[in-house]
Amino acid sequence: MHDDLNWFYFAFSELEKLDWHNFEKIYLQVERLLTRIYANRSLISDLLLRMSQNKELIQLSGPNESFKKIILYRLEPSGIELRLHIFNRYDLEKPHDHRLSFSTVVIDGCYTNVLYQPNKPLPINAIKTSDLQPVCYTKVSAGMMYSLSHNAIHATIAQPDTVTLLIRGPYVKPAWLNGDASVPKSFEQSSLIEIINTLQNLKIVESRNYLEKFKQVAYE
Repeated sequence: MHDDLNWFYFAFSELEKLDWHNFEKIYLQVERLLTRIYANRSLISDLLLRMSQNKELIQLSGPNESFKKIILYRLEPSGIELRLHIFNRYDLEKPHDHRLSFSTVVIDGCYTNVLYQPNKPLPINAIKTSDLQPVCYTKVSAGMMYSLSHNAIHATIAQPDTVTLLIRGPYVKPAWLNGDASVPKSFEQSSLIEIINTLQNLKIVESRNYLEKFKQVAYE
């Protein structure tokens, strides 16, 4: 257990040395790391156990319109994160960009990733949702991985309760379509308990005393 964690802490810290402004040059390195983490459910379980004892990570985790996020690990000051996302509903998000690049793998369930491009020439910071047209639909099922540059515009259509694991890079630009602009919310205690139970029932994480640890620190 400790060997896996020591390897993870070192390997994840190496991400801060990468040039995240040039994601096309580094995404394969990020995906190799994500593949190793994805294959090690014991490591994911260890990280969730430690997250359940970390009040800062609990407060940073929470729901938005499309999914619930659990931040398993975060590097400071870069803000590079390892996350679990649990999607809420089966409908198409609004097209959006991100202030960052990321790599993600589906653990359970599936979703469709939709890529967009402007339907007329415009400066990138002047694009509106009404100026976009879909150009690519890709179904991403359990075990499949992809990476998305901060330059991309996309949306997802997720099967409810789809679970993904992702490495999220540092902010490298402002978002012009407000993909990350929602006000973050923290979980209610009952909601996080429900999510942890779901992860255990799906065998995404091992049975541990997450809830006992969480209740001790979450709302002191």
